Amino acid sequence: MDLKDTIRHGKRLLLAGGVAAITALAVTIGGLFQSPEELLQQESQDPPLVETLDAGTDAGCDEAQDTDCDEDEARRRGGVRAQVRARILALPMAVRLLVVLPLWLLGSGLSIFASALWTAASPLLGGLLNSLLLLAALFGAFLLAVKAIFPDLPLKKILNRRTIPWLLLGGLALSVADRLLLSQVEGYGPVRNLAFAGGFLLLLASAVLSFARREQKRRCAEAREETAPEAPAEDELVVFDAPGGPIAIRRDCKGKPKA
Repeated sequence: MDLKDTIRHGKRLLLAGGVAAITALAVTIGGLFQSPEELLQQESQDPPLVETLDAGTDAGCDEAQDTDCDEDEARRRGGVRAQVRARILALPMAVRLLVVLPLWLLGSGLSIFASALWTAASPLLGGLLNSLLLLAALFGAFLLAVKAIFPDLPLKKILNRRTIPWLLLGGLALSVADRLLLSQVEGYGPVRNLAFAGGFLLLLASAVLSFARREQKRRCAEAREETAPEAPAEDELVVFDAPGGPIAIRRDCKGKPKA
């Protein structure tokens, strides 16, 4: 890496670090103030009420005073938050208006966007997780069942180009059908577990039986090929002596004369 690449890489790192720092600062300021009015209010003449820990109390916490130590830790965290708010409110109004307010807008926007995104994506993520768990259980049960029937089969022959798409489609179809029945059929909830287990077992049994049937046919075909008789010899040319001269007759591999 030459000097130019090093400088370019350093600039990218600085830019990424600056963006991350500004984002973190904006989110922090957005969590400290609920509205712009709180941020732009006049500084109070009274000192902010901040609860702090007594040094002797902190040093005297032992195992019998875990509850008191937790309460003191909570008060300490609240005091830090109040101190930060007080320091920001102590800044000149121009600084708060030109610097802190844009950061607050950015942090509040990011928080609102993150909350909306999580609210919208949580049902989808939950359904995706359920589908992944279903597929994992289906693949695992299929492998165990096939291995129990054909212990000598390697993994790559069990999960091949035919079985993997079949299991994926079957598992996704079962998951989608379960979701549709849950949302459309009122009486499906009480019997959901039983119906889902029945569908899972039916899908697994059909997959295992289909694979076992194909594998058995393949093994039977290989056994027939191994025990088949050798291929007959090529057509044989037989020459007979006759009064008028030798006669050549070609016989096929079955011993029948050919013209």
